[in-house]
Amino acid sequence: MKEYLTKRYFIYLIRWLVSAVVMLPVMIFLESILPLWGNLIVGQIFGSLVFFKIDKAIFKDDTEIDICVTHPHPGHISVSERKL
Repeated sequence: MKEYLTKRYFIYLIRWLVSAVVMLPVMIFLESILPLWGNLIVGQIFGSLVFFKIDKAIFKDDTEIDICVTHPHPGHISVSERKL
């Protein structure tokens, strides 16, 4: 249970919650085009493309994670990794 009380888990939890919001517009758009199973597959692929680098940074053991949501381009989330 102690591993769930870490900064890494909190960042992952926030990422998980944000992923639902990011994938929702894609899945709503595809709702009338694809059957449910196709919609889920495409939505998950879209989510993996968006969150791959963030997950890579979260699960890298010797990395301090900096997530910057202020960026010159609106809607852009920048993930930078630093070796400890």
